[in-house]
Amino acid sequence: MQRNSCTPLQGLRGWLESGFQRIEDSYSLPIEGRILQVYSILMEKRPQRNFASLQGPGQMALHLMKKRNILMVAGVGNTQKSNAQPSLTFIDTSDGSVIGKIEVPGRTRWALYNGETDSFYVNVANPPSIVSVKADDLSKVSRTFDIPAKGPHGLEQNKKSGTLYCACDEGTLIGLNLKTGATEVLGHLSGPPDVIWLNRNLNRLYVAVGDPGVIDVFDANTRRFVEKVQTSHEAHTLTVDHRRGNVHVFLPDTCMDLILADRT
Repeated sequence: MQRNSCTPLQGLRGWLESGFQRIEDSYSLPIEGRILQVYSILMEKRPQRNFASLQGPGQMALHLMKKRNILMVAGVGNTQKSNAQPSLTFIDTSDGSVIGKIEVPGRTRWALYNGETDSFYVNVANPPSIVSVKADDLSKVSRTFDIPAKGPHGLEQNKKSGTLYCACDEGTLIGLNLKTGATEVLGHLSGPPDVIWLNRNLNRLYVAVGDPGVIDVFDANTRRFVEKVQTSHEAHTLTVDHRRGNVHVFLPDTCMDLILADRT
């Protein structure tokens, strides 16, 4: 990958410990872990809309379809409060109302929605697992997949192969076959990871590692390590712009958006 540009992000300090979701041409971020706001991907505009107020930091998985608009917020919980367990909250994006909430067995990490199974999937740090919830039944966890590595963190999917990629804190990349439920070790990482993202056009998998500050790149087809790209210390959040072929890396020390071009 080649360095393309580095753009300042004004007024976005605080989102760096939160999650974001790529939605069409915008970034969605829970600013300061509480308000979900939408920013233009060109970073030329202030927030376009506040979707919901959160009770604490969390990750997001967005499911939108003509008859059903569901936003899932995976809340990490608060160990200092007995009534603040890790939970999944489901919001109707048409009016902002809460349409479901369930507790999960441990601290949540990254989450996503898979259309083939019509289910949400959420990483749970401990016990190390991935839980799924059917979009047509938001009242319970439908299935739990045990992960053979400590601290499931980043989560991504390959819709073509029906695979979930789980980047774990112990420095291991795990693959989960959604049809069989089987898991396998796909590779080892440079350190504890955070965000993981797939470029579906290039079939490149990017894993952000904040310490030492690199991106580990894997080939999703061959499942082999490709390269290590230097970013910045604590740069653990990234996303992929599929149309432009760029990788956006958010740098907490300078509050910049580092844009890397992958022209493989």
